[in-house]
Amino acid sequence: MNDIEKFSNTELLYTKQFGGTHIADSRQWLIDADVLTPDGKTVSIKDQLESSRKYGNIAVEAETSNPDNGATKAGWLEYIGTTGFATLCVHPKTKEAIWIRCTPAKLKAFVKQHEKTLRKYKLLPWTIEHNRKQGRTFVDGWGYLISVQALLDAGFSYTVLNQKYNT
Repeated sequence: MNDIEKFSNTELLYTKQFGGTHIADSRQWLIDADVLTPDGKTVSIKDQLESSRKYGNIAVEAETSNPDNGATKAGWLEYIGTTGFATLCVHPKTKEAIWIRCTPAKLKAFVKQHEKTLRKYKLLPWTIEHNRKQGRTFVDGWGYLISVQALLDAGFSYTVLNQKYNT
């Protein structure tokens, strides 16, 4: 399964649980829009279930780059232009799959407020190689790791996934 198929499956989980339709118009992807809700709002969906299960964090992309030509551009945290944001992750205490849903502005404000204390990550060589194999131009990058527990402690709400997650 390639990344597009994986993330499409996550978007289908979202629409089955909350309603809406998958956005197939590539122009909407410029604002990171994946789902159109029944009330006409756009939502950016991230699948961080397995990494949050393993490490307890979600990754928030701050910048992407192309090491071949030195080009850089803002990561999805900066260019996201949707009404809503949702990430599929694991609850740190119950170990259930959950959706954390909020506005992109709320997530950006959290990152800005905690920027100095958040751990930064840089993509590892095998992730860069994976991105190349996926046909991406911007294959490298960095961002912030945010503890799922820190988001819950900060008042981010969540909803338990109500269906089976297929890998």
